[in-house]
Amino acid sequence: MWLRIDSKGSVCDGDDVVEIVATGIDVVEDIAVDWLGGNLYWTDYGMETIEVVSLIQQHRMVLFSENITNPRAIEVDPRDGVRYLFWSDWGQNPRIERSFLDGTGRTTLVTQKLFWPNALTVDYPNKRLYFADARMDFVEFCNYDGSGRYQVFANDHFLRHPHSMTIYEDWLYWTDRAASSVSMCNKFNCSSRSVLSSTISRPLGITVYSAIKQPSGINPCAHAVCSHLCLLSPKPTGYTCACPIGMILDGTAHSCIKDTSEILLFMQSRFIAGIKLDSTNVTGIVPVSSISSGQDFDFDSRDGYIYYVEKNNGGLKRIQINGHNSSEFVPTAMIGSPTSIAIDWISRNLFWANAAAGLIEVMRLDGAEHYRRVLLSNNGRHRDVAKPLSVCVDPPRGLLYWGDGGVPGVPAKIAAVGMDGSNPRVLFSIGIRSPSYMTIDTDSQSLFFTDTFHRKLHQYDITSGLMIQVVSSGSPQGLVFHENKLYYYDAVFETIKRAPFPTLGSEAVLRNNVKGVGALKVYYDRHLTKRVNTCSKNNGKCEHLCLPTSSGHSCACAIGFTEKDDGTCAAETSFIVVSMFNVIRGFGLSRVDVDEAMVPVAGNGRATIAVDVYMSANYIYWADGRTGAAGANTDGGVHRIKPDGTGSQNIVTSGIGSHSIRGLAVDWIAGNIYFTNAFDVEVFLEVVRLDGTFRKVLFRESQGQPAAIAVNPLKRYLYWADVGQTAKIMRSLLDGNNRTTIVKSGISLPRDLTIDYSNHDIYWVDAIVDAIQSVSFSGEERRYIQASTPNPFGLTVFQSYVYWIDRNLQKIFRALKSSQGAPPQTLKSNLAKLSDIVIFDHSVQPYDDTNPCGTNNGGCQQLCFAQADDMEPLCSCSTGTLSDNGRSCEAPISFLLFAAETEIQSLSLNPASTANPIPAITGLQGAVAVDYDAHEGYIYFSQVNSKKISRVLQGDTMVEDMMAPSMNTSEGYVHDVTSVEGIAFDWVGKKLYWADLFKNRIYSISVNLTNKVVIAMVQSPRALAIDPCKGFIYWSDWGNTPKIERATMAGHQRQAIVYTDLGWPNGLTVDFEEERIYWADARKDRIERAGLDGNYREVIVETTVHPFSLIVFGHHIYWTDWTMRGIYRAEKHTGANMEMLIQGLATRPMGITVFSTERQSCNNNPCSAFNGGCSHSCHPGPENSVECTCDEGKGLKIGNNGKSCVPSNNSCSPEQFVCGNGRCLRERWVCDLDNDCGDGSDEDANLCALHTCDPKYFSCKNGRCIPLRYRCDFDNDCRDNSDEEDCDYPTCGPNQVTCLNYRCIDMSQRCNGVDNCRDGNRTDEITCPPRTCPPNQVKCPTTNICIIRRYMCDGDNDCGDNSDENPFFCHLVSCAPAEQTAVAVVVFIAVNRRPLTDRQLSTVNIHDLFVNKATSPSLVCGITSIVIGVHIDVISSKRVSQPNGAGHLTDNLTV
Repeated sequence: MWLRIDSKGSVCDGDDVVEIVATGIDVVEDIAVDWLGGNLYWTDYGMETIEVVSLIQQHRMVLFSENITNPRAIEVDPRDGVRYLFWSDWGQNPRIERSFLDGTGRTTLVTQKLFWPNALTVDYPNKRLYFADARMDFVEFCNYDGSGRYQVFANDHFLRHPHSMTIYEDWLYWTDRAASSVSMCNKFNCSSRSVLSSTISRPLGITVYSAIKQPSGINPCAHAVCSHLCLLSPKPTGYTCACPIGMILDGTAHSCIKDTSEILLFMQSRFIAGIKLDSTNVTGIVPVSSISSGQDFDFDSRDGYIYYVEKNNGGLKRIQINGHNSSEFVPTAMIGSPTSIAIDWISRNLFWANAAAGLIEVMRLDGAEHYRRVLLSNNGRHRDVAKPLSVCVDPPRGLLYWGDGGVPGVPAKIAAVGMDGSNPRVLFSIGIRSPSYMTIDTDSQSLFFTDTFHRKLHQYDITSGLMIQVVSSGSPQGLVFHENKLYYYDAVFETIKRAPFPTLGSEAVLRNNVKGVGALKVYYDRHLTKRVNTCSKNNGKCEHLCLPTSSGHSCACAIGFTEKDDGTCAAETSFIVVSMFNVIRGFGLSRVDVDEAMVPVAGNGRATIAVDVYMSANYIYWADGRTGAAGANTDGGVHRIKPDGTGSQNIVTSGIGSHSIRGLAVDWIAGNIYFTNAFDVEVFLEVVRLDGTFRKVLFRESQGQPAAIAVNPLKRYLYWADVGQTAKIMRSLLDGNNRTTIVKSGISLPRDLTIDYSNHDIYWVDAIVDAIQSVSFSGEERRYIQASTPNPFGLTVFQSYVYWIDRNLQKIFRALKSSQGAPPQTLKSNLAKLSDIVIFDHSVQPYDDTNPCGTNNGGCQQLCFAQADDMEPLCSCSTGTLSDNGRSCEAPISFLLFAAETEIQSLSLNPASTANPIPAITGLQGAVAVDYDAHEGYIYFSQVNSKKISRVLQGDTMVEDMMAPSMNTSEGYVHDVTSVEGIAFDWVGKKLYWADLFKNRIYSISVNLTNKVVIAMVQSPRALAIDPCKGFIYWSDWGNTPKIERATMAGHQRQAIVYTDLGWPNGLTVDFEEERIYWADARKDRIERAGLDGNYREVIVETTVHPFSLIVFGHHIYWTDWTMRGIYRAEKHTGANMEMLIQGLATRPMGITVFSTERQSCNNNPCSAFNGGCSHSCHPGPENSVECTCDEGKGLKIGNNGKSCVPSNNSCSPEQFVCGNGRCLRERWVCDLDNDCGDGSDEDANLCALHTCDPKYFSCKNGRCIPLRYRCDFDNDCRDNSDEEDCDYPTCGPNQVTCLNYRCIDMSQRCNGVDNCRDGNRTDEITCPPRTCPPNQVKCPTTNICIIRRYMCDGDNDCGDNSDENPFFCHLVSCAPAEQTAVAVVVFIAVNRRPLTDRQLSTVNIHDLFVNKATSPSLVCGITSIVIGVHIDVISSKRVSQPNGAGHLTDNLTV
């Protein structure tokens, strides 16, 4: 079991993660498993509880919530006769407590000399409780009853901040957060201290996985009849039945039934908790946790759900009262930022107040479609809703009450409205400032509300209109009225209080020391009274919403629908869409005080700049201007949604300028979106497909500031307003070419422009000229439409009218477009922060059958542009270049590639090109270094924030992590990377090199993730550059003595080549053509170069600001600049003609390279054949040599003439060969096809393929070494027959036979059954006639050999194929009485020169052979003497003597 802190303390089990507890927990500090009873106990710091859950059924209950302040560690001893639960609490009264596992018998064990009792563990054999104090830095133990307290260890150096402890046998283990270590010592006196690990970042929980830690015992719960929870206890039965939250035990004390107790629910910033009203120390619900700044909540007792809203996320969520089925009920994008909610449990509707949008809305609670409607909005009248902070409902009377904070023109107040939105009225407004919480007593018709600004609680009598102050001290906040009692929270005294009604004088404190409580509710069964209304049955026969009234109900259509004459609801097809910076809303076209025509698109922090529509698919597009710090995740960009709130989708979310997107326009025929993207020093005018694919920059503008934009796909022109130093309106073709100015005078601040597609006129609003003007599509016929408009911000044209918004007046206007200066009509008022307006109607986007891009994207693979007066489409590429067919796109051969923190981007080497060569790789976490493999098409890059090295195929966006923390299996594994500052790919050796700043090393690894080796130890490595063609690697060091170093690619011949006059050597690259190194110095702000040895140093560019990385390609040098956030280039010889390729990027450009096969041209890899003879990692070296290295962390070093990796602790002499297992061999035994090492390392294929022999030996092709005299001796001594090649063999005589191996044998030796040729084919025994054996001899079954009969079954292979020793016949043979059974015959004859190796002979015990022969299953008959021969090793001339007393000795045996 363990805790997942990233999931707020969820518990996981085994390899396959299983969530045991996923909700209702906050900060779980520790867990303890009762391995006998099958229960899990934990402490929750945030909830201030100690809880338990059954591991199988996952039933859960709160064991303790009273007098629990800061619970930390927890331990159990479930054994028979014990059954204890221990925990520590380091709140106001630090202590260590104990109870039985069922929660009974609670007692305090330790209270003195405690400050932060952080860690607990149990010594089961001795029944001792160990504890550690993280403030006082000691480890002590006591007996289970608290007696016998003893200090084991106290030290503020070795024990700095112990977090968790465990015991195993006689050893104590603990984690130390301050020291980032895991340590151990003897559990009795902490002797033999040692640090097991000191590289773990903030180690927390620790345990020992062993069966010894959980001794077996009796489990009384195994046979218990508990319906839900069974807890071990000291009872005679051994167990206690318990119930989960929301249930209680029945009379049998074994079964659980539903608990109908009323529960006071209270919301804090991060969770909702509850206490039973009949027992305020008992938790009433599973806490609702993981809330982000809770705002308000309500409940539905019919289905058992709690609904709640959050300030930060803004969504409406729900969860069952038992903690199950948590879900987002209404997505954030649709609901906005609600501040208060109230449920009409009779009509099944949910109401909420949205203070940011100034709305009160209602939504159907049941059904597949949760229809919603705006009940009230702000039209500038006193009775309107402006800033609703609180709501409550009176369903029987059909009324809703709200507290309003007010805005200028609409006062703060307490107000009421019918639940159908009718008859809004102000109840009280004098002295009201911030009515944040509200509740109602429907019986006495009294409203209670708290004004959090004035810190007062008021009662308003609805019938009489009188208001009295109930509480004036402290700071009353959330409140609820229930059963003649008023409950409220006091933020000053941090108490939840209860006061009886109507006296409200004798308050009782229900809960002390509760911080940050907001809303309160009393959970009870609201449906016990079975009260109904006309909406209760069949939704009042309403199609969408049934809203109760005082006399019945009214049916209403949801947002985006209108009611038809027959009462049914039809979708809105024509309405105004306006953006109000933090919300997008829709209204009718002509009626004053119109209803909402679309679901508002809102959300916390939204910054809507511009809107447009795509009517063919009923989409609304908008540009969100939210920006953040570099690499921050914001919702800025381009998005789309349908009017009913469905189909929400992000279109453009990356590459957003620091000043956000300023204008947006949809080409509904070609299916393109145009937008202006503002950076610090440039504005991009970009285009992208409607679904977000194929994004392209049409042009970059550094002199002006294009903002609002409009497109006319009928005339095939693009228009934009430039708000730069010289304001103007410009026009271009749809591909951005042929740019021209059509309005350049009498214009100051054109906020927006639009097109009247009926005559193609251009309209715009000017916020300084304060007018609406128009010109023809070519810039002629200029005229004024409206003047004296205070601050017009957006406009659109529809039919005979021009519609516009005024931010200062907060209104929507319209006027006849033909009239000049006619009084406009106000359509909607009190709309704050208006930013854009558009018409949602199919007629505003007429289709053009002649447009070549209208069908199948004009046949273009990526982007299609219709050209003016041209029937042929103009295809264009977002990524790549246009192929010869003019339709498809292909990747360029060479292009720039750079990392930019959250992205990997590309640029064309042609400054005039705006197409990206490949798609951007987005969603990265600190992309810094980048390189590539041009032949395989992979792009390699580092992500320093997530500690990864990743790769992606060129043209793809699917990132593959090669090395990442999640892939680690042990410390020091190949995936253990930290801050990778530089990357270089060796295209010759197919290896990846990288510089790890925090590990102070330069590494290399094969692309298949084998052979990770350390190339160099460097103080502060930054940039890398390699030259595999020459076999060298270069790197820069930011350490105390900045320098640039060079070494071979295996790390040998290391030397500093530049070490003077350096500041921050940031970037580094090699010019392969001219054999120069270039580097960028970010402290001295210059770029320099030198020869490959560091000589002939010269400054190339002196005008950089903060260069980070650089690359040389062709005649230019390219570099990235942090400060300018751009990419520059200059001539590589002189630094002349410096030009900016791109600048003002949203994130800092990091590593840069040129993706080109030209830079990776050499391919002569000396490691390709037999891995260069290396046993492990092979690296190209200078002058086509190879260098071998060993894997990191394997305890190996290079040996055996620099080829093999051998154990570092071997004891072999220099002239010996070191085996992989550490054994030592004579050098001449290497590569002899005998496994002398025992692990095969002396016969390694790569080693032997390039092995060289002593001059006195012949070198076989397979690497084996044999004596020169074995050459051309007719025997295959090399075992690949290379010693018998090109031999001048003699011609055989007339009485001889010539074998296939050219050996000559006597004619008499042919067809004698013996392979005398020894050529492996028995050529002298082929086509032989049958042989007749002489008397007393028998013929062998399968050979032509004749043997004496008594040689049958004598234990010798006389037939040559062992057929004379067939066990089927031999087991029937017995010796004649005259014959004696030999004890043994042991003859060693070196027939093939080396039947055994010298090493084998050195271990042969001849006496063993002598004895073992006697036990052979074959009998040896008729041999009366024992001969011990002498084995003669012809190669080593070694003589092996016989054992003493082994019979007659033959002193001179000749072979």
